[in-house]
Amino acid sequence: MIAGIKIGSDADFEGEMVSADDTIPVGVSISAGTVAAVVSPQSETEFALMGLSTEIKCHQKNQLSYEEKIKVLSYTLEEKSNILEYRQKLIDQAAQEKQELTTKLDNEIAN
Repeated sequence: MIAGIKIGSDADFEGEMVSADDTIPVGVSISAGTVAAVVSPQSETEFALMGLSTEIKCHQKNQLSYEEKIKVLSYTLEEKSNILEYRQKLIDQAAQEKQELTTKLDNEIAN
């Protein structure tokens, strides 16, 4: 065992199997042997499509989440807008009452 690294043999695999229980320290190199892979254009395309389908699913989930957030924000905005309209009506009503009372006071003083 080298710094928490176990090296064992696997019957299905030529070379050595390496599993790291801890991190590999700087300066230690482990040879994994020769790895041969045949990549066809079809498999490259399939791999790319798998990545794209995963991205599409992620974007669809995000879209649903964003739509929900937009609905909540729209409702909140509408609610605040209604509150502002109501308060503006109260302010206008108070201003009208003030004007009426001022006029009434002026008439009482004039008499």
